[in-house]
Amino acid sequence: MTAGCANNARSFAKKAKAGKAKENKPKVMLTDEEMMEVLPVDELKIELSTIIDGFKHELTTNLRIRSGTGIEDLSVEFEGEEHPLKEIAQVAKKSPLLIAINVASLPEAIKPILKAIQDSGMNLNPQQEGTMIYVPIPKVTREHREALAKNAKQFLNKAKEDIRNIQNHYMKIAKRQKDEGVSADLVFNVTENVKYMADKTFEQCDHLLQLKLKELLGDQ
Repeated sequence: MTAGCANNARSFAKKAKAGKAKENKPKVMLTDEEMMEVLPVDELKIELSTIIDGFKHELTTNLRIRSGTGIEDLSVEFEGEEHPLKEIAQVAKKSPLLIAINVASLPEAIKPILKAIQDSGMNLNPQQEGTMIYVPIPKVTREHREALAKNAKQFLNKAKEDIRNIQNHYMKIAKRQKDEGVSADLVFNVTENVKYMADKTFEQCDHLLQLKLKELLGDQ
């Protein structure tokens, strides 16, 4: 790896670590049973776990050093449903630097396919010729690796936003329970535990990001 790429790897890692949530453990750690008196803690855990799984999927599916790898499994939204690209088109690798997608059997899917490729974070620029879509594969350059790293950080920011939305939703549920006669102390402790769970979820996503940055930019 070049010195320039190594410097950029350190730069990306520092920026990612700067956004890492600090561990502010609640003064009172509640059990699931105690939290269930105020809110559906099982649903909260499922939603936070879904964020981690979704972020992991984005990193592994859409951010590959060799762009285009696995494009046949790219999710395409078509007629209100999600489909793997290979289910609605024929995908063929013409050369190490070119993928051809034949959409002759379902031409109305061309626009959704183009959009899915452009929005995939794979750094691909599809070109349409009739019912064929040609996807040139960029060479693996330092700039390409850095572009993938930026996309990874954007995925993390989106995951963090989703985590905070979940946190705020359940904290509102908890605070409303004061009007139902639940003690203010219990509600406060529950909200602190919800925030802690959200922060831990973000830390897990941030850890996944660090591993991905090492893969994309090289071990610092």
